Amino acid sequence: MPDETANERFLELLTENHYKVFGYLYALVCHREDAEDLMQQTVIKLWEHFDQYTPGTNFSAWACKIAKNCALNYFQSRHRKTIFSSSMMELLAQTQATIDDDIREARRVALRGCLGKLSDQDRDLITKCYSLDKTIRVIADELQRPAAGVYNSISRIRKALFNCIESTIAREGRPG
Repeated sequence: MPDETANERFLELLTENHYKVFGYLYALVCHREDAEDLMQQTVIKLWEHFDQYTPGTNFSAWACKIAKNCALNYFQSRHRKTIFSSSMMELLAQTQATIDDDIREARRVALRGCLGKLSDQDRDLITKCYSLDKTIRVIADELQRPAAGVYNSISRIRKALFNCIESTIAREGRPG
């Protein structure tokens, strides 16, 4: 493949699959800034190894495998343990790569509706934890609550949101 064609194809595939790879990395590290740094590293690795990509195959699955290696290096370089086992990371990558865009959009729409059903206090906590670039400990300090209590609240709210999304999608008869 001529260089210019390879460049264009790479950029096209990366643009189409950027959010899937980023979503995968974000799920692994749970911190937006770290996920953004990892995404930059992943893009570099993807480009370096693009000659090894087989055209016509699932680009996001291939990209997530490379992203997984970048994430593992991230954890090792910071002397941190991964949250997930290697097999779980692989399963997340496969799942992220195969989720249909229509399903993603249906889940996003359901999530917006479900967020609206939360109490103001729960919605505020979720917003603080997922919108701001702060750790749970910093948020707990600001709220004058123990970090464990904030983790428990977030877990409870996430379960409630998950259940709400699932029931909304099921009620609407959409695949989810």
